[in-house]
Amino acid sequence: MSDLGVLRKSAKLPPSAIINASDVFGEFKGRLIENFVLLQFKCAGFDPICYWTSLASAEVDFLVQDETRIVPVEVKSGLNRTARSLRVYRNKYLPELSVRASLLNLRLDAGLLNIPLYLINEFPRLLALARNDAEKRKENGINGD
Repeated sequence: MSDLGVLRKSAKLPPSAIINASDVFGEFKGRLIENFVLLQFKCAGFDPICYWTSLASAEVDFLVQDETRIVPVEVKSGLNRTARSLRVYRNKYLPELSVRASLLNLRLDAGLLNIPLYLINEFPRLLALARNDAEKRKENGINGD
């Protein structure tokens, strides 16, 4: 949905269910955050926005095109660093850059860009900065961060 408040209301959830994120509504909070990120991508002009899944039950929330590259994006609603599906994707396709949107701090580490959810509206700019960094490192023969 194009409005997160309407989405919450349509699901017949009280505001406290989102704010407190009890175990009962924890999964919904994740879906709400994914919807928020999707809206930011749409507003930034990314089109199409896809997802990836494998037969081994791995699923990456979003795939976006950055110039000639496909960038996988995993969305986490908390501080959980585990992004198993993103790791499966990275091991299989070896993308130059991957993104995790979460509550963790902004960080670029070995081709994994973590963008805090509050900065996701800066995704295009941060992606360009990370891409430029990766290109410079590649030119200079530097691996890692």
